[in-house]
Amino acid sequence: MKSVAPTSSSSCSSNSHGGQGGGGGGASAQLSPPEVTAVRQLIAGYRESAAFLLRSADELENLILQHN
Repeated sequence: MKSVAPTSSSSCSSNSHGGQGGGGGGASAQLSPPEVTAVRQLIAGYRESAAFLLRSADELENLILQHN
């Protein structure tokens, strides 16, 4: 699983667009191309982590079922 660290340009972007605060999904917020790339990498990482957790949960559930 790859790890993606936020870049300095994307870590402070939520406060640079005024009034929205907290990353609330304001429609007027625009991301730069490097920020879009970083967000896509984060999404891919989240999906990979979710898939791993799902597989792990299935394996643990199967172990429990085998022991009962």
